[in-house]
Amino acid sequence: MIHLLDSLAHLAGGLFAGASLYVIAVAHPVRASMAPDQTLLNFRRSLGKSERIMPALHVVTLLTTAGLTWKIPSISNVTALVLLAPILPLSIGVIMPINTALRDPALDSDPANATLIFQRWIARQTIRAVLGILAFAAICY
Repeated sequence: MIHLLDSLAHLAGGLFAGASLYVIAVAHPVRASMAPDQTLLNFRRSLGKSERIMPALHVVTLLTTAGLTWKIPSISNVTALVLLAPILPLSIGVIMPINTALRDPALDSDPANATLIFQRWIARQTIRAVLGILAFAAICY
């Protein structure tokens, strides 16, 4: 059982951390180089996919890490759990409302506002990515 939890925590945690890193290191710089209308179009196309997979990866990582921490209460497992815990409230309470705002068709005619909202989105995504990457490092330790 412990080996299964450990494997799932590593797999889901690595995928979550890698996807988060991809968003801030690859996808965002590409979007930032586009005109605001193209940025919104690109963002809206990719949002549906990421809104399904990222929460699932996070929840699997959180639950398997919690199980590992219960079975093996090590400093690294506790650290990973502490780093993973705020990601869900951040995603639901902060990032989801920004996603909703970026879907608003009214932004199509307000590129300055769209740029500001998108900058807030990437700042929050960066926080989530850093937490996820540090948690994955703790899981691997």
